[in-house]
Amino acid sequence: MFDEMKQVITFLFKRAGKTSMTKTEFYLDLSMHLRWCPVDLAKRFLENSITLGLLKEDEGMVSPTFPMKDVFFPINFKPSPDLFRKKIPSQVEEKKEGIRELIPRLVETLGVTCDAVTAEIEKIEREKNVFNEVAVLMCAHEHGLEVSKYFDEVFNVIIKSEASKAV
Repeated sequence: MFDEMKQVITFLFKRAGKTSMTKTEFYLDLSMHLRWCPVDLAKRFLENSITLGLLKEDEGMVSPTFPMKDVFFPINFKPSPDLFRKKIPSQVEEKKEGIRELIPRLVETLGVTCDAVTAEIEKIEREKNVFNEVAVLMCAHEHGLEVSKYFDEVFNVIIKSEASKAV
């Protein structure tokens, strides 16, 4: 999923010849110009990309957080329609910048794809029966990244999640 998302993001920015663009330019290019998905799904893709840390937002502009030169796509590239339909779970959406930055750091540290890191995190989540955020911390810790600064953030996300279930 992450690799295909990176391909879409890279394709948009290279096509536009820009390193940053407004959120409106981003989702209108996806939906109106390329006709890859409806506007609402293009907006969802944009928000998912920000949530997952693939795009950063600064003063109304978005830009990739990864080196686009390392992303390749075929000549007649067209992403799968399912990519735009996926909704990132609300727990992930509520994460702050801190916990989100661990996935790209794991990718860089391990020299693997985002999909491989995500698969490892999901495996930990299933096997240990823990929240996704905890699995991210466990994975990062297992690979030598410092995670203690994220404890309070993860604790608050879990408490908020459990409190919303009780209501």
